[in-house]
This record gives sequence, structure tokens and C-alpha cells, in this order.
Amino acid sequence: MTRLAYDTDRSDDQWACLVLYLPAAKTGGRSCTLDLREVVNAIFYLLQAFQTAS
Repeated sequence: MTRLAYDTDRSDDQWACLVLYLPAAKTGGRSCTLDLREVVNAIFYLLQAFQTAS
């Protein structure tokens, strides 16, 4: 499933820099079902939304 891109989405170059600071998945347990890039994009979207609202 594809979605529309938002202005707050990180570019490939920005994502390459950010992914270095994200912790690696731990071994064992349940595998991650979230796309971390989408989570980061959502955080930046919310930050922009709250900034423009105040």
C-alpha cells in the first residue's frame, strides 16, 4: 500500500543520517512490525503540526 508524501517526510539522504542513531533490533522475542521510517515521519509531521498551531 502506498501513501501520499508529506512535506515533513524525511528524504533518503536525511533518513541515511537518522538511521545511524536508531537502536538495532534485539535478538529473540517478537520481530518488529513497524516501519521505523514511517514512525519518524509521523513524529516530524506532529512536531510541525503542533508548531504551526501555537
